[in-house]
Amino acid sequence: MSLIKDKLIAEIEKQQKRFKEFEPPYTVGEQLKDIGAESDNIADILYADLQNEQMNIEAAANMLQEYADKNHGREKKFCITPTKADELLRDFYKLPSSSKDNNGEGTTEPEPFVNLADFF
Repeated sequence: MSLIKDKLIAEIEKQQKRFKEFEPPYTVGEQLKDIGAESDNIADILYADLQNEQMNIEAAANMLQEYADKNHGREKKFCITPTKADELLRDFYKLPSSSKDNNGEGTTEPEPFVNLADFF
């Protein structure tokens, strides 16, 4: 693991100590660990943002709560899927989209284009 990824994990775990294991900010931290593991660039962005109180794991959890309240109503039970949470967190931290496709497998190249005219 790279130095920046180690620093990111340490920062997240430091922030997680203020919360119980399954409280929203704690689980946001777990998801950010997964997102940060994708690349050093993403880990660097997250590490810098987490230094800002307005971008820490509690602020991200509050953003997810606001999304849930707006889209599911305050009185209703709600769930944000991991995929939707990933999308919202990437938007919150201004991160690039996941490198995973719909099947959950990493993609390194775009799908090849087949021109049917080539067969005539």
